[in-house]
Amino acid sequence: MEDPARRVLINPAVCEGCGDCSVQSNCISVEPLETEMGRKRTINQSTCNKDYSCVKGFCPSFVTVDGGKMRKRAAAGVGDIGDLPEPASRPSLDRPYNVAVGGVGGTGVLTIGALLGMAAHIEGKASMILDMSGLAQKGGAVLSHVRLSEHTADVTCSRIVTGTADLVLAADEVVAAAKETITLCESGRTTGVINTHLIPIADFILNRDFNFQARNVNHVLETALRRTLRSSISQSPPKCCSAIPSPPT
Repeated sequence: MEDPARRVLINPAVCEGCGDCSVQSNCISVEPLETEMGRKRTINQSTCNKDYSCVKGFCPSFVTVDGGKMRKRAAAGVGDIGDLPEPASRPSLDRPYNVAVGGVGGTGVLTIGALLGMAAHIEGKASMILDMSGLAQKGGAVLSHVRLSEHTADVTCSRIVTGTADLVLAADEVVAAAKETITLCESGRTTGVINTHLIPIADFILNRDFNFQARNVNHVLETALRRTLRSSISQSPPKCCSAIPSPPT
């Protein structure tokens, strides 16, 4: 279908956070915007399907832009990256190295698993990948089990069993804290790199004042993962919970 040349935005200075736009549209692209004046609403332009049902709400804060396009950041130095330095540390593949990749459908979870598997293949190493995408297309939980090893004989099963994940790479902290992911972790073994940027869950549509319990989710992750030096990514908004050290011997 042709992409309509109209975009809908919400003016946060006018929005009162009533949530009527969510009631009318039942749309997960209407997301919370926390401000010093309280919780407002914003539209995630990357997931908006442009059916414009949110405009049916009784709200003067909506702005429609016809013919406008989203401003894109200029790519700096992507074409010529030169010689990449070797990583400060790398995991030993003397035994299988298990990576659990989790996130929300549409954020590239399956792509990450495919890239890791292809990289291992190019280097002549063994890999097995199990994608557990369920019914998720966009907005649903997705989890990939990625197992890497030096020899094919060491990787005979694609599933990561309980407590044997060496790394959890999560694009969404709610998926990272879910039972299917957290049971793969062991605090003395598993390192986590978690995106802590809030991706609202479906209950936010029904409850405008929904408590996302971010502190409790973070506590669950900190308890289940290795305590390592924390760091943050320079880009906004994602942040990392921890760096990636070599696995314990």
